[in-house]
Amino acid sequence: MKKIFFILVLLLSFVLTGCSGPNKTVPTETTSEELSEVDPGLKEKGYVRNQLTDPALYDYTNKQSGGVSNPGTVVPAAGAEKIGKTSNFNKNRKFEISGTAQILSESKIRVSSFNYNGGGGTIYFGLAIANSSDKPLAKLKEITTAQSDISFEMSIPSNISLDQFEVLGIYYNSEEFPISTANF
Repeated sequence: MKKIFFILVLLLSFVLTGCSGPNKTVPTETTSEELSEVDPGLKEKGYVRNQLTDPALYDYTNKQSGGVSNPGTVVPAAGAEKIGKTSNFNKNRKFEISGTAQILSESKIRVSSFNYNGGGGTIYFGLAIANSSDKPLAKLKEITTAQSDISFEMSIPSNISLDQFEVLGIYYNSEEFPISTANF
């Protein structure tokens, strides 16, 4: 009886632990979905996997790699949503001011279909904060004569980012408050 019990325990141990023999690995199938590095739509836009999964490490390793001093223009997230925004100037009947302003990039604003009858003398375009539009942050362009349906581009000063202003105002040289504004 003891021998049968001993044999049963021995057989059970072999069954539970298995026989030690050469390890055989079973090949696993991988689908094309698993091999994909990045969504194809993102790949077309130039994104790479490391840039999406660990942006801090990606930036660090790119700056450490030799030769690349500026891989491209990076727009701060706070201002990126303003690029492409369009706003109409408030109509001013006295001076017949009208037109449309659009933020083209982090450094350019385009004014289209701009009209001004010249009755107020010299005016200028300035960037300001909405609740403090009487104190422009920067003076962009001056106009001294009447204008009819013109378009032009203005450069945003390099020390002002897109998230620092909310208003493109039109000012008299002698007045503090804007005579017309385009709000972004």
